[in-house]
Amino acid sequence: RLHWVLDVLMQEDKARNRTGDSAHNFSLLRQMATNLLRYSQTNKHSLKVRRKQAAWSTDYLAELLEPLIPLQQ
Repeated sequence: RLHWVLDVLMQEDKARNRTGDSAHNFSLLRQMATNLLRYSQTNKHSLKVRRKQAAWSTDYLAELLEPLIPLQQ
């Protein structure tokens, strides 16, 4: 299930980073982003829509990142 999401949503198979540890590091970042999107309680849209909303709205992105980093207002 996770591999399908990473492949379809994040297009991981098309990634061109193959040298050193970059492939593993980017894979971890993609997994973390997918988990943050998946466990968001405020938005009940698909993962694809949530990912686009996080890219378009800094407020929604801050809301997603708040459990990781307590943001000051």
